[in-house]
Amino acid sequence: MSIQYGLQVCTDHVCVVCEGDYVLTDALHIIQIALETAERNKLSKILFDWRNVQGQLTTMQRYELAEQGANLYAKMPAAGRILIAMVSNEETIDPERFGEEVAINRGVPLKVTADMQEGLMWLGIDTDGRA
Repeated sequence: MSIQYGLQVCTDHVCVVCEGDYVLTDALHIIQIALETAERNKLSKILFDWRNVQGQLTTMQRYELAEQGANLYAKMPAAGRILIAMVSNEETIDPERFGEEVAINRGVPLKVTADMQEGLMWLGIDTDGRA
């Protein structure tokens, strides 16, 4: 696989840290593993840290990732109950948030951001004891 990942089960979420060169099949495999892990551990939040994944996605590649990722999400018994935040580099995020919109339009509660704190807050993850 061109994307390597580390997965950690935390008390209230699954955290997936990825690095390497973007490949659709790798990304979908990692999404599937994260969804299964969240479901198995009865967790309702997944944080993907994609800041170290390289590659500029075309509009079609964004569509394929969002569409196929949404299909994986929809097949999960916990679909609709798992929130997903994806933190990436600003340079790799589409300014129009096309992939995010495709996934949301297919029922995935998703936030794509370049700000880790924003992603954590969107998930409702306590990072400083105040949430």
